[in-house]
Amino acid sequence: MKVLYWAVAGGFVGFGLIGILSIGYPFLVIGVIMGVLGVLKVGIRSAWSAFVGFGVVPAVFLSASLVSALFLADPSCSGVFWGNSSSGSVSLAPGEESITCAAVPGSYVVMLVIFAAIALSGVSWRAFRGRSS
Repeated sequence: MKVLYWAVAGGFVGFGLIGILSIGYPFLVIGVIMGVLGVLKVGIRSAWSAFVGFGVVPAVFLSASLVSALFLADPSCSGVFWGNSSSGSVSLAPGEESITCAAVPGSYVVMLVIFAAIALSGVSWRAFRGRSS
């Protein structure tokens, strides 16, 4: 139960951070309160799972956003543009006025890598701590 508690607290903080400009603030506050109460009531022995939850929850949302952007890309485009690059030319078929190509923000990819690294650090913390005890 302690592992689940810390994972949920970390997940709330992670979701709160990626959604801070819309609905994330209450989740961030709840996660921080759970973290403080967790230190006082549960202890920090299972706190490694907070890092896993903190990394996995945002990584799942960012992965879903990236996958949906790739699937929604117009096949007549030369490719999916990463970041703000507008390289490549697209020729329009007769009678077409415009084509909407998918643009995936480069910051999504960077944030996905960062959150995945945080989750892996929690897993490795548990693995190395398990070997020493």
